[in-house]
Amino acid sequence: SRKARDGGAKPPKKTKLIKRLAKARDGDILLLHDGHEPDRPASRRITAEAVVPLVNRLRDRGLQLVRLDELLDLPGYQ
Repeated sequence: SRKARDGGAKPPKKTKLIKRLAKARDGDILLLHDGHEPDRPASRRITAEAVVPLVNRLRDRGLQLVRLDELLDLPGYQ
């Protein structure tokens, strides 16, 4: 798995976040925080802005992205 390390009070810069996760290989699970961290409130704007360029970079490398609930054939949750 690849960790974004974006859950802290001071998230990494967008370019560093993309560079770190763009090294993903087939079978890796990418962990990104959605901003709902009650004990560590912080903006997840950088994470949100990194998603589209990251997905494009991974797809350009030929990787297929699937949601975890699809991968595990489990119902999603909200």
